[in-house]
Amino acid sequence: MKKNSPRFFYSVGTRYDAIKKSDLIKARAINDFLSKQQMPPLESYQSVSIIVVKDNKQTNFVALSTDDKLSKSQIELLKAADFSTNILVRGDYEQISEETLQTKYDY
Repeated sequence: MKKNSPRFFYSVGTRYDAIKKSDLIKARAINDFLSKQQMPPLESYQSVSIIVVKDNKQTNFVALSTDDKLSKSQIELLKAADFSTNILVRGDYEQISEETLQTKYDY
């Protein structure tokens, strides 16, 4: 290696976070899945989607709610998931930008 060559670092990590089945069954809100560090500062949720992922693709097995609380269909979907089921929990939310004080929608 040349003396002035930049150093190259590469890291491989998991795409998914693991959650215990017992925690899935107890979940009643999106906050039950995410830590405070993972949560962006937000005003409100527009919707929360729970989507089953199979072969790295989103399937048509989707359950929705209109706020941060899980709906009955979402809770049932989580209860029906077996130990190898991959799920995507997506929250569409509204936040106020600290820089512009304008409302911004994101997920």
